[in-house]
Amino acid sequence: MNSGIALASTATQARIDDCTVRDCTGAAITGVPMNSLPHITRLKASGNAVNQVQITAATLTSDLYLDGNSGLDGAIVMYTTLSVPVGRKLTLGPGAVVKMFTSQRIDVLGALDVVATREKPAVVTAHTDDSVGGDSEGAGSPPAPGQWIWLLLDANAAPSRIENLLLRYGGGGGWSALRANSPLAEYRHVRVERAAFTGFELAAAARAEFLTAWSCGATGIALSGGNFGLLRATAANCGTGIARTGAYSGSIRSSIAWGNTSANFAGLLPNQASYCNAIPGGANFNLDANPQFVSLLNGDLTLLASSPCIDAGDPSAPQDADCTRADMDSAPSNAAPVLYCTGKTNSFGCTPFLGYSGFARGTAADPLVVRCFNVLSNKQGLCYYGFSGRANAPFQGGLKCVADPVRRTTLQNSGGLGSFNNCGGVLALDFTALMNSGVDPLLTPGASVNVQSWRRDPGSPSKNGLSNALEFTRCN
Repeated sequence: MNSGIALASTATQARIDDCTVRDCTGAAITGVPMNSLPHITRLKASGNAVNQVQITAATLTSDLYLDGNSGLDGAIVMYTTLSVPVGRKLTLGPGAVVKMFTSQRIDVLGALDVVATREKPAVVTAHTDDSVGGDSEGAGSPPAPGQWIWLLLDANAAPSRIENLLLRYGGGGGWSALRANSPLAEYRHVRVERAAFTGFELAAAARAEFLTAWSCGATGIALSGGNFGLLRATAANCGTGIARTGAYSGSIRSSIAWGNTSANFAGLLPNQASYCNAIPGGANFNLDANPQFVSLLNGDLTLLASSPCIDAGDPSAPQDADCTRADMDSAPSNAAPVLYCTGKTNSFGCTPFLGYSGFARGTAADPLVVRCFNVLSNKQGLCYYGFSGRANAPFQGGLKCVADPVRRTTLQNSGGLGSFNNCGGVLALDFTALMNSGVDPLLTPGASVNVQSWRRDPGSPSKNGLSNALEFTRCN
């Protein structure tokens, strides 16, 4: 079969931009080395035997950032093991889709950062999964649990922060889909679903919060070692929900294990779990009641308004986004910051958008960081915010989404590759640090804040660009 474009697995700086590949008897592009991906932009493909960007050399030789602009529809297909060696970092941004060919795996000895969003998580899944990243396989078989092996963070891996990541159809060969062995890695808002065996195997972690395991063949969350806290976790529709399977000595709080076929909790030490649901007896403020998920069988583990788990989590934990007591669960509150308005398409054809992590409160442990993605690389930009509500007014070729008066923040550079245009730039503002600085006396508890990003765009008629907007309320 003949592919549209065949690289030699070594052409790390091959530049392919605004190209359409169609009606080939092989893949759209094959022989792609991992480090060349930032140089392949605005690619389209149709009518090929497989509409894939096939990665055949995947040991990182430099740090790499991938997001929804990478590959085809944000997707790449791994035909070899993805290895992040010591001294290298892989960063996955919003909408990045890594499709794993049969029996492939991801080994992290360096660093892995996932800086995605609730609305656009980064995804690692089977190459036959057409629900994300488009139809990569043509008329192939549907995805099945265990089609790829694992995501492994080695015990000696560098500090890593993984937030808003979805893993699907892993756990091949009887392995766990996510093997967390590094004590320097933080996991927040990570979901593993349809794993053939165990979903999470947590032997060590710096943080483990808002983890979700759904429809895993064996244990949803296996705690095999370490003394970190497991906070705000949910395990449902698995064999066993949450199990202590080794020398784990930490605590489990504000978590739910429900609807699992063998056991909801298993192997715990006395008093190891508190403010959790599906532990009979009522000790340590635990419940044993139907949590009232929206749809357990379909994987929607959001709590209904009548759930007994709402406002029933650890009262000493930070408040939820609705400024009330923490819930028992891993799903984000419906009162989380709200995105609205429409960004302005930039001169490279990308539409910048906002995302966030953390909570709008004064505690530095979970700072509210607002990021603007899809920004042209190496351009100056800033955020501006206000307290007068939303707007939707024509402004500099786009829409101004924040009502006057507004306050501007400090200019910063978007970063990214500097040798050519792409949309790999990111702007970030730590709102919690701004709140705690005292610079703006109006950023007090209870304040309703609207924020939008602005940046330079020399190729635009107005010479600048605008994002959509975000609205949030500051808690204590």
